[in-house]
Amino acid sequence: MRITLLSCAILALTAASAAAQTTYVGPWLPRPSIGVGLGVFGAITDNGSGNRIQSGTLEIPLADNARIRIEAGRTTLPILPPGPMQMTVRVDNAHLERATISVTGLLRPGAPVTPYVGAGVIFQRATFDHAPRSPIRAGLHVHGGAEVMALDTWTLDFEVGFQGFGQDPWYQRNLMTGEAIIRLKLGL
Repeated sequence: MRITLLSCAILALTAASAAAQTTYVGPWLPRPSIGVGLGVFGAITDNGSGNRIQSGTLEIPLADNARIRIEAGRTTLPILPPGPMQMTVRVDNAHLERATISVTGLLRPGAPVTPYVGAGVIFQRATFDHAPRSPIRAGLHVHGGAEVMALDTWTLDFEVGFQGFGQDPWYQRNLMTGEAIIRLKLGL
């Protein structure tokens, strides 16, 4: 009886271990990664100007096709008055610091080109050239793109993202911003 129970336990352990392994062939393994990104950021509502954004990320895998992403970034956004002259006259500049926590789902993990989508929460604070610092504001952040495997541990991301804030303190109206980023990531 003990031999039968021991054999069943070994068989169950072997089956569970085989089922937990990824089904993809190649050097890809879900592992944490760090990355740096550079791109363009701008307000979509009532403003068409784009400014540079810099960011750093830490991604932690939850499974083969899911990750948690923690991102920090900096950019500048011009403050424009409402009305017909808003594209030509700046009132102030908002220097934005932000942190994002999101969950990302990979559509084909381990493939040479892997599309992904994600959503999360963004926390943002602005300092100004002339106005006092704003409080930390929270908003919704959605993003999607493609991850290109360059080497076993290096990947290159091409991503677009959107953020929405209700009654933003520096624009005094609802604000939607967008970004396009190229990110280089190193698997740890």
